[in-house]
Amino acid sequence: MSFVNSDRTHVYNAVVNTMKHGGFEMLERGDDFNLIWTGYTTIADVLPLNKYQKINHFPNSVNLGRKDMFWENILRLKKKLPAHFNISPHSWLLP
Repeated sequence: MSFVNSDRTHVYNAVVNTMKHGGFEMLERGDDFNLIWTGYTTIADVLPLNKYQKINHFPNSVNLGRKDMFWENILRLKKKLPAHFNISPHSWLLP
């Protein structure tokens, strides 16, 4: 099994060490990999993958992974539907 890092992301030692410990070999380039580690994923990244190839992010999922974007979405929905999205405090600042 092998993995490759995308050109759009930094090579993180934690990811490389975890993959190697799990039996994955790191490839510099090529199409014969099982996993691609990438930052932001687009549909163009997913379409050429084969059935056995996986990617570490869903396309357009940046709103779920970043706390600031997640909070903006929750706040927007709180304003639209206050009764349904009363799931978090308005501020995390403590006195």
